[in-house]
Amino acid sequence: RNIKTIMLTGDNEVMASIVSKSLGIDEFYSSLMPKDKIDFIKKEKKTHKIMMVGDGINDAPSLEEADVGVSLSNSTSIATNAANVILLNNDLMDIIKLINISNKTVKIINENLIWAFFYNALMIPIACGLTKINLSPSISSIAMCMSSLSVVLNSLRLKKEENKMFFKKKDENTKNIKIEGMKCENCVKHVNNALSSIDGVTDCKVSLKTNSASIKTNKEIDNEIIKKSIEDAGYKVISID
Repeated sequence: RNIKTIMLTGDNEVMASIVSKSLGIDEFYSSLMPKDKIDFIKKEKKTHKIMMVGDGINDAPSLEEADVGVSLSNSTSIATNAANVILLNNDLMDIIKLINISNKTVKIINENLIWAFFYNALMIPIACGLTKINLSPSISSIAMCMSSLSVVLNSLRLKKEENKMFFKKKDENTKNIKIEGMKCENCVKHVNNALSSIDGVTDCKVSLKTNSASIKTNKEIDNEIIKKSIEDAGYKVISID
């Protein structure tokens, strides 16, 4: 898509290098303070359009500085307030949908403008009496309504794309997992992190009270992958439904 992706992080260079390689990000900057991120964005804005994606308190100033700020629904309140767009499903792949719907929105706006100018350029001379064509007021009213209706119907083509972006897929899969070994909220956090890191998991809820976890996925995930992820975190899987 001819989009350059850069990671700006406050983490150390070793961790930043590992993450950037796993995600296929060629360029990254580590050990940055919030001001460093802002200065970087200000510099790049001189020659590029910048979209900033962030979810923390330290990201809020950068989200405001960027041309487009994108945050997640489970981000800090400061980050969500600073962002222009919030991804409700907490899935970074929705950025692709955001770009797609933005491009289609601009395309439809341009189409509406072209048709409106063409229609008015055609009809205004007739309405001014500059031609030999005479239209009754009723015909003119119908023509005006048709003009507005065509713009509305053309714009409604976006509805399908909006549904794809802002609502969860109906074919999302759910798995319920019984886990043994969780003793405290810190254990819950470990299990949650382990499950959330699995490719395809879109949502994860872990309960200490029931010693269980529930995950939602956007693709089929083998139970052995889920089991291994939990066991690597130090816990035992009893069952997966």
